[in-house]
Amino acid sequence: MLLLTIRWTNVFLTIEGILGIVITSLINYMFMYMTLKNLRKEEVNKNKVVAKTIYKITMMLIPVYLIAITFIFATVNNSIASLGMTLMWGIVAFYIYNFIATNLLFYSIEKEA
Repeated sequence: MLLLTIRWTNVFLTIEGILGIVITSLINYMFMYMTLKNLRKEEVNKNKVVAKTIYKITMMLIPVYLIAITFIFATVNNSIASLGMTLMWGIVAFYIYNFIATNLLFYSIEKEA
């Protein structure tokens, strides 16, 4: 989803931009790990667990948000601006994807049970 978003928005992709894609992928894996770890602990309400995990991730990623916004407006070097844009679009795609994917996953699990 992230690569489609980057292609659709015509982001200038550099080596630093690819680093932004890698960082976003690591953030996504961290979210999935934390969600599954919390689900193993508390199996009461899956939506509360996901909301709690999203809140934790959001608070942990505030420095990344600030770096992405700062790098977007960096006019000195296109490489740094590319990193900022890929981080920003990666974070947007991360939230959209995980909101949709986790809700569909939990819905299908509850439907089968």
